[in-house]
Amino acid sequence: MNMVPVRQTISVVTGCFNEVENLPEFYRRIRAVLLEYPEFDYEFIVADNCSTDGSRELLRKMAAADPRFRVILNAANFGHIRSPFNALLHARGDVALYICSDLQEPPELLGRFIQEWKNGAEVVCAVKSASQENPVMFAIRRFYYRLIGYFSDVPQLQDFTGFGLYGRRFLEALRLYHEPYPYFRGLVAEIGFRRVEVPFVQERRK
Repeated sequence: MNMVPVRQTISVVTGCFNEVENLPEFYRRIRAVLLEYPEFDYEFIVADNCSTDGSRELLRKMAAADPRFRVILNAANFGHIRSPFNALLHARGDVALYICSDLQEPPELLGRFIQEWKNGAEVVCAVKSASQENPVMFAIRRFYYRLIGYFSDVPQLQDFTGFGLYGRRFLEALRLYHEPYPYFRGLVAEIGFRRVEVPFVQERRK
């Protein structure tokens, strides 16, 4: 008897706080990338941190219109670290793409991540080669994370925000860490697995 092959699933994970004006474009651009890979199923997971601008109402409508669109409505604002970390743990796909919903990180780069994954990479990390944000803030952040790297026992990923791709084995390893405030960038370096780094220019916050 011929067995029908099981289609792999891509999870797209993001956090959200007061992004009502960005969400439609964010969804449209990511879906355009996913439609280039019809061999995969996909799901969206959006964790909302108690938005007050109408984002939650819009997310409910988007979830009602697309059965692959899942929403986590947090009871409180758990911050930009814990909330997306929790959303990653809810990803059911064979691989998870993590991206911020403020459009500073170009959704079109997700296609490059998927190609690297198809070529065998289990983790793909997008690293900022440049940024269109305030140059002073960019320099301060760069210095701060280099300082962390200097004192860390584990080599850190410089100019890495978490934007990237994470295979199922990495996601399962992530479940073994029960830290109240996880330092995700450090965990990516500590957990390991075969990793590819992809440079990108961070856009100005929408």
